[in-house]
Amino acid sequence: MRTTMMIKNVFGHAVYFAGHACARAERTWTSALFLVMAGTSGLASVCADDNWSFDVDGNSRGWEAAYGIHSMEARGGTLHLKMDPFDPQLLSGKEALNLKAEDFQGFELRMKSAVAGRMQLYWITVESPEWFGPDKKMVACNIIGDGGWHTYRIALNGQPAWKGTLTQLRFDPIEGAAGLVTGKNQKEVEFEIKYMKLYKETLGTLGDWTFDADGDAKGWVAYYGIHSMDVRGGTLHLRMDPFDPQLMSGMESLKLKADDFQGFEVRMKAKEKGYMNLYWVTVESPEFYGSDKKVVACDIIGDGEWHTYRLPLNAHPAWKGTLKHLRFDPIEGAAGLVSAKDQKEVDFEIEYLKLYKDADKGHP
Repeated sequence: MRTTMMIKNVFGHAVYFAGHACARAERTWTSALFLVMAGTSGLASVCADDNWSFDVDGNSRGWEAAYGIHSMEARGGTLHLKMDPFDPQLLSGKEALNLKAEDFQGFELRMKSAVAGRMQLYWITVESPEWFGPDKKMVACNIIGDGGWHTYRIALNGQPAWKGTLTQLRFDPIEGAAGLVTGKNQKEVEFEIKYMKLYKETLGTLGDWTFDADGDAKGWVAYYGIHSMDVRGGTLHLRMDPFDPQLMSGMESLKLKADDFQGFEVRMKAKEKGYMNLYWVTVESPEFYGSDKKVVACDIIGDGEWHTYRLPLNAHPAWKGTLKHLRFDPIEGAAGLVSAKDQKEVDFEIEYLKLYKDADKGHP
């Protein structure tokens, strides 16, 4: 069984996608970041909820173990799972969800796992009741297996099959755990889930991203060269390669008019000197590396202090049209690290990222 997910991405590049951590490779993407949803049980009706937490001991909110789940228990504010590492399955309950897929933009899940692998979500609807029909009602995403809490926020509104009246969900918490490649290597794995919810708001539509909620990267995802990415204490903490690590603004199209903004602003702290790059793609020009050279750069102050960098964009010939995605490379060509042999991990912190509307001469 494959231990990496093959992904064809919306950015026109090929990557291995691992939730918030990815490594570039010549592969194709089959899905977006993915989600988990839960029903209700006991005191509450399944169809009454689109936001599920496990703050009542013994109440799994409708989720039922279908296959490969050895134990499932809600206690201490989380859902505790012990299961096989190869395709364990949870079902959202016998009651129909009766939720309109079109009412929701995506799904958010906060989960902890010490094992890397891939999770999957399937759904069925009144209009399409087969789990494995030709419309492929499934999304998948690699799991960060570092034992820490991570929030996965996934867009679903772009999935062709995300429509109609939802009746049931099937969530496979892990498939193909890294390092466990055959049935002979199976061992029991343990996960915890803090909450799951369907969200109605669109990510990234304001062009202003602050990191004031622990675990919430505001839709930004690690794309290449990012070893770890964590939101805590009001900042986005990054540990990464010093040669071209890359962050993407998320799966959903920004749908912002470039002409409405003067430039890009970031408040960042770094100990290494180098330079940062900002790339963008638009509806009219969807290639990151097109002939119009949609990129700007500026030097980094590597003194370990906070600095605000403003990158003017309004004068760039390619800053026009409807923005789809941003790609921010926090550092490239770190000073003193001139070859791959010299690579070491670098740590950055980001307080916020935003597109600004007021004119400014630039950085810092």
